[in-house]
Amino acid sequence: MRRMHSSVVSGERVQEEAREAARVRVAALLQEAEHVGKVGEYMTDIGHALAAVESQLVSVVTMQLNDARSAMNAAGEGRAHLNRVRKSITTASATSTATASLIHQYPLVASVSQAATNIRATLDLLDSIQSIPERVVELLDLLEDDDALIEVHTELIQLEADRDTALARAADSPAEQAQLAIHFQEVAEVRAKLLKRIRQLFGRTLELARSMPQLLVAILIIVSKEEAAAAAAGDLTAVQYFGFEAKLGRYGLLMMDALDRAAEERFMGHFGMTSTLAEVLEAGAFVIEDLEQVYDVVRPCFPPQFRVFDFWISEYHTRLYNKLEEMTLSSAAPLTAAEILVFISWVREYQADMALRLGVTSLEPQLVESFAPLMGMYLEHMASRLHEWVDNVFLADTDDRNTNAPPERDITGLNCTAAPVHLFKMVNEQIEVASGTSMGKFLWDVVVKCITALKRYQDRVAGMLVSVADGSSLWQRRDSEADGDLAFLYTLEQINNASKCMRHTATLKDKLAAMLEEPWDEELDALDELDAGFFALANQAVSVLSGLILDDLKPVMAQFFSSKGKWIEEQLMATVIATLEDYYYEDELRECIDPVFFERLAIGQEIAVVQAYVDALLASKTPVTENVAAAMLADKEALDGFFGSVLIMKQKKAARVTRVIASLAEFLVAQAGNMALWIEDLVRDNPDLDAAQLTTLNNLRPGLDKRERAIDLDAGLRYLEAFDGVPASAEFGWFSASHKQ
Repeated sequence: MRRMHSSVVSGERVQEEAREAARVRVAALLQEAEHVGKVGEYMTDIGHALAAVESQLVSVVTMQLNDARSAMNAAGEGRAHLNRVRKSITTASATSTATASLIHQYPLVASVSQAATNIRATLDLLDSIQSIPERVVELLDLLEDDDALIEVHTELIQLEADRDTALARAADSPAEQAQLAIHFQEVAEVRAKLLKRIRQLFGRTLELARSMPQLLVAILIIVSKEEAAAAAAGDLTAVQYFGFEAKLGRYGLLMMDALDRAAEERFMGHFGMTSTLAEVLEAGAFVIEDLEQVYDVVRPCFPPQFRVFDFWISEYHTRLYNKLEEMTLSSAAPLTAAEILVFISWVREYQADMALRLGVTSLEPQLVESFAPLMGMYLEHMASRLHEWVDNVFLADTDDRNTNAPPERDITGLNCTAAPVHLFKMVNEQIEVASGTSMGKFLWDVVVKCITALKRYQDRVAGMLVSVADGSSLWQRRDSEADGDLAFLYTLEQINNASKCMRHTATLKDKLAAMLEEPWDEELDALDELDAGFFALANQAVSVLSGLILDDLKPVMAQFFSSKGKWIEEQLMATVIATLEDYYYEDELRECIDPVFFERLAIGQEIAVVQAYVDALLASKTPVTENVAAAMLADKEALDGFFGSVLIMKQKKAARVTRVIASLAEFLVAQAGNMALWIEDLVRDNPDLDAAQLTTLNNLRPGLDKRERAIDLDAGLRYLEAFDGVPASAEFGWFSASHKQ
């Protein structure tokens, strides 16, 4: 009752003050209105039309002045009548605007328009003054409503913001200024009551945090605004009034605890009944929906310094990560590789959704990094499977030979196995699966494991080729011609397999360069090393295959330059060439081997035959006669004929390889007078010829005494010492180290 009585008294006082202010203000305006009657004296020169407009303007203004006077006399009618006056003044103002072209010519007309404007401003001010007490009364009523505290605080701030505008309008009226001062003092009193109540409630932080968190949120918002305003104004007393700084930490802990409980409740509603990884990931779809609601609804209720959204993300993610850790790292039921990949892909999609829908690019805790052990588990599991698959592929090739399975040929006719296809199909499947995670680092870790597995395959094949080369392979230990053929066929297949793997490696490198989002140039060099490994493997297989063929030739080649010249009579070189023809023509080596490596094989074979020929010559003690030299030249032509028919670059390569035989034959039967020229040709064509070998060759020359041999040898050694040219056959080593003294 006391509050209602106070409100009635205040209303009567306001009406009386309004009447007094209105009388003073209107009296001043009426002085200006006396000039209205003189308007007609100045309008005769602008014609009857203009006179009619001015007459209308005078009538309207006069009417509004009379209405204003009546309104002041009957102030009890209140604001409704003032609104009617304001509407009429608006009409007069519109009429005044229509005559804007005349106003600047006639000062009296301008005076009348200004009078109308002043009247309207006065009425607005009176309206504002009259409304303040009513708004104060409403705010006093709302102070008892906890849900309306923020509304009261906002209204008070708006009233205080209007104060400067109202005082500026009443600048020429001390009475109105005084009235405004009284009203705004009442506003200040209401604000003081509000802040006192806020301070009291804020002291009950613990109780409110537990029982009325919404009220505490409202209180904190008000206090934060007050603190910010006081700090901006430099008023430290106002800041300390609330004890805000002292209580913020405790309040924050309590509110965060409340949010934590809310997050736990929401989380368990989604994940409480999940028992498998699939169910957890399916429920995970609700996480982002919840976080969107937090961002839109909860976050705006808190001051920015509390970072409520970040806190909620952390709480949700911590629980989600713990749940996933429980599912993924459980020793009782470890995940399969497929499930791990599903999980990693889900994480990637989740991160992308968070960035797209909520603008969150940094997740705390970091999910992927937190599950590094899981990713390591997948990589180790994958590596174990890759090694198992590689071993199976390797054993499949040897099993085919053990069971004497018919050799396979590709569409080009090359002997090979399915190993390259199986190996790189396996690797590509792992890379495709890993690429689905869109994680470059993880993808590259998978590639590294694949490279390691392929190198394991290279090592196993290389080891088998070594056993074939030294005759210790399973097939050769059986000591049968058929099993020896199996070793030969296995080696042949490995040449083509390695060649195909090189092409697969190049394709894989191009594919990875396009897939990886970041520059991985240094890492991709590992694929170049893998390619080099397959190239070395192919060359090793070529060398082993060449050795297997030479094993059949060694008994024949060992008889070259045998005593008493039987090797000439038995036409040993023809036997060698016939054996080679069996391999090259009957077994169709040229059609069975990759062309690049076939050429390497053929050149290697020719070098080996020529090397054996030269070694036998150096080891012989019989002087070389013209018949022997002629036989050597015939052997050279026979070799040229055979290898010229199988090599792609027939003439050039065959001539270069066998030229050493011709140069030796010519040197050994050369006359003493031409010795310098023969030595020059011999040294140029045989770059690794040393002094001991030249001495041996000089001793094989017939028909010379010691003095002549000594002279020729001295000349040859001087030329050999001075020779610094680059021989045409520098890439072929003709003279075996075993014969160098």
